Amino acid sequence: METPKNFATGVNKIVFDFIWKQKPAKIKKTTLIKKKSDGGLGMKDFVLFDKALKLTWVKQLCSDSDAPWKYIPKSFLSTVGSTKLFQCNYDYNFLDLNGHLPEFYKQTIHHWQEIVSTTPHSKTEILSQTIWNDKFITIDHKMVYLPHWHRAGIKQISDHFDEHENCFLPFFSLRNKYTLNCNFLQYYSLLPVIPQSWKKLLRINSGDSTTPPPPICTITCKLLYDKLITLENLPPPTSEKKLLSLMASQKRI
Repeated sequence: METPKNFATGVNKIVFDFIWKQKPAKIKKTTLIKKKSDGGLGMKDFVLFDKALKLTWVKQLCSDSDAPWKYIPKSFLSTVGSTKLFQCNYDYNFLDLNGHLPEFYKQTIHHWQEIVSTTPHSKTEILSQTIWNDKFITIDHKMVYLPHWHRAGIKQISDHFDEHENCFLPFFSLRNKYTLNCNFLQYYSLLPVIPQSWKKLLRINSGDSTTPPPPICTITCKLLYDKLITLENLPPPTSEKKLLSLMASQKRI
């Protein structure tokens, strides 16, 4: 369900006004909502909590159940790979969506983009990138999605790349490997739009490690909320700065 505009912001104001009895705050809001492990007090920010609740809908949508309510959102997302979209490093502004999208879906897709948006910096990260609906791989300012390539098994950069030869699979090798019915125009339109910086890193035959994101089925509201708090890049509490400054001055003495 769509949250009314400014509702969560209003809830935040009511709660903070109650805490401080309508008087000026004695502790910064950023310190109140920051995680305890980072020196904060762990109070809920309802704007971020509202986002986290919306994002749990993605987990339900991507589950294995065949509930009837899923037919409508899957229809709206059919042109971008249906629920596979949520495994992509997409940009909402470049998505070629099917028809007029309800506001709830827009908000959720926007919020999901916040937590999954990444810029790959290593060979391993590039190889694990989903080719489809990737904000770095665009043709005429639109992200690419070729359903029949996807159905054939080509999903990630690694599926298009020969690590033994350290190069992208030639046209005929790709067709034969995946029994893919495609023409050379599709092949040669996709290959040039893969970023040159990625191609340079892929040519470096070195091992590196990266931590894959957790499967969607294991995501919880708390995990999503913690991720959103981390993305806020909240400043350290004022008391932490004072303590560090005091400790530094004591060392000099």
